Amino acid sequence: MSLFAVEMMHSPEISPIYNDKVRMMFKEQYSKMKEVTDKHEVKILSNLYSAVDHIILVVLEAQNIETVNNLLIEVGFVSFNTIKVRHVIPSEQIVKKLL
Repeated sequence: MSLFAVEMMHSPEISPIYNDKVRMMFKEQYSKMKEVTDKHEVKILSNLYSAVDHIILVVLEAQNIETVNNLLIEVGFVSFNTIKVRHVIPSEQIVKKLL
């Protein structure tokens, strides 16, 4: 399994906090998360939200980046977020190589 960092960003106008239509959509999408993560064998390690910036940061384990993309599409988060997916490694691995 590989680690991926997912950054999802949306504008305040389409934030689930302020937009009733998007909030309903988000509730429906979020309710599918467990089923879809199980289906794709993805493990969410961390899920953080910055309300001021309207940015969601998720760290997860998955087979590959295609699996992550498929998860985001199937859940529907692509419908109101600009998303960046990055393959990442723990900092400790780099530190070991450098020391």
